[in-house]
Amino acid sequence: MRHLHLLPLRLRPLHHRQVRLKRGTALLYIPPNDTAFRVHGPTNVLTFRRSGTVMLQATTNGGLKVIALHGYIQMEIPGSRTDM
Repeated sequence: MRHLHLLPLRLRPLHHRQVRLKRGTALLYIPPNDTAFRVHGPTNVLTFRRSGTVMLQATTNGGLKVIALHGYIQMEIPGSRTDM
């Protein structure tokens, strides 16, 4: 995928602007684009809109930790939306 500069071993591309993170951590830069970017975790799917950099960690209970580092990110999970 040309939008991901570094792919850790545990971050797998699925389709254009979609990756899977089953375990471990990843630093992800989301470039400006009108298309949403999806991260599939062990038990859920996060959808990011807008542009920025986030740190993601798959937790032992199946969730995902998200830390916004730069930019203005909008994160969605089914039934909820958060601006970071």
